[in-house]
Amino acid sequence: MVPLGALIFGLLGARRCFAALATGRIFAPRSTGGLQAFSLGVAASAVLKPLAGAALSVLLSWDGPEKAKTLVLTVGSDTLISLLFAGIVAVFAWIMAEAVEISDENDQFV
Repeated sequence: MVPLGALIFGLLGARRCFAALATGRIFAPRSTGGLQAFSLGVAASAVLKPLAGAALSVLLSWDGPEKAKTLVLTVGSDTLISLLFAGIVAVFAWIMAEAVEISDENDQFV
């Protein structure tokens, strides 16, 4: 459930981002922060998923015969695609943060 909790945190960040965009605040720190939280949540979920599976494999094999405990660490293509997606969203969030700084600078001139 820990990877799911991280993903829910990320989805709540996406909700904050989209709420800010819906009100017309495109270049606002709230929208950028929400996008950064989304990328962080997706990345954390992707990293925690194999670790949770490994912990579950140890827990399920704990009461087995002596010296038969297993540790299974599985990294699949879904984990790698999630990490790639989180990285792309993080780059977009970084670009949006730069755009917010430029917008604030331009507002000071007027």
